[in-house]
Amino acid sequence: MSPFNGPEKNVGPKSSEERKSEIEEMLGVNKEGVSLSDKSHKIDTLRTVEKAHDEVTKLIQDVEEGLGEEISEQKEVKMKLAQIEERCEALKERLEKTDKTTVEAKLCYRLLHYLGHKENELKDTLGQKTGPKVKSVAAQKQQRETKVFK
Repeated sequence: MSPFNGPEKNVGPKSSEERKSEIEEMLGVNKEGVSLSDKSHKIDTLRTVEKAHDEVTKLIQDVEEGLGEEISEQKEVKMKLAQIEERCEALKERLEKTDKTTVEAKLCYRLLHYLGHKENELKDTLGQKTGPKVKSVAAQKQQRETKVFK
């Protein structure tokens, strides 16, 4: 008990470190020598960066989901293209075996023509556009070789 101040909490003289920390607390400076206002500014900045990071992460996830959907659509289109190519090959084989003037041959030609248009639409969907001149020249050459009767 101190005769002048009443009971003391800490008996004995305060160390210089304790006095320094009390003064720094009163002045608003932490133990590392950084002012508390700077520290709170850094904390606010860190929180802002964390929020921005979370937003960017969410955007990346949204983009990945969108790309996943687009990739699945592309796979579906490629599967349809493969099916069309198989059907075209089957029709061409069938045409080779039949008389070119029969109704069956005419139907095969029409189906080939229709499947060719569908194939081009699907390729356009994938971004693999074929030039109109190239396709029309190939179609004319095929017509000359097979002598289509309408």
